[in-house]
Amino acid sequence: MDNKAAILVANLVSGKRFKTFVIGGKAYTMRSPTIKIMCRAISEFAMTDIDFEKGFTEQFLSIPRNMEHITKGLAYLFVGDKEDYEAKAYDVASMLGNGSIEELSVALYAFFEMTSMQEVFQVAASAKKYAEVAARTK
Repeated sequence: MDNKAAILVANLVSGKRFKTFVIGGKAYTMRSPTIKIMCRAISEFAMTDIDFEKGFTEQFLSIPRNMEHITKGLAYLFVGDKEDYEAKAYDVASMLGNGSIEELSVALYAFFEMTSMQEVFQVAASAKKYAEVAARTK
């Protein structure tokens, strides 16, 4: 299969991709997130002022002032689609606060790498365009 997007979607849907991180002395596993889980995490990451267009050093230096949203976004990814996910994510986010900036940044960038976010945003933009076309009155 040469289609990179098809491989990405197959891996995400099948749940074959996962990574484990040690943050604050505790192990957390990030599984391939569903669209719903990605939306929860992205809604938190969107509230940061990290400029992903800048170099890694500048991005890294902006993490401390964005810790609340980064830990909550990562918590959604670690908790997954569980019953009472908000309460569980709150607990995990408070534990993630014990981690170092380095540990959190590794997990944050692994999420972007794991999900190939650029492709996800392209698919989302296409879906929005199709929805707008479908919603037009005739």
